[in-house]
Amino acid sequence: MIVATIKKRNARVRYYRAFIPLIFVLQAAKLLSSPASCYGWSQGNSCYSLLQLLLDPANLKTLSNPPPHWLTIESIFPIALILYMISVGAFLLTIRVQEV
Repeated sequence: MIVATIKKRNARVRYYRAFIPLIFVLQAAKLLSSPASCYGWSQGNSCYSLLQLLLDPANLKTLSNPPPHWLTIESIFPIALILYMISVGAFLLTIRVQEV
């Protein structure tokens, strides 16, 4: 590995810049839709998303009358996770080392 580094001392790493904003958007979607509070999960309830917890943390603490689930946001998590992994993989596959 050290020999390869010395041989390509003047090389530049090339990548597609369009992937960077896409990765950031998908990472934000993945984080905000990720499960945060799973109260009642063992009874079959779905987990509350991090976005719901951040926007209304006081309602989630009351156990007597929990707020309704945001099913759209909660169901986005697996899709956002898969798209995020695909975009990071595509970004890593497009990295090239170019001689200057």
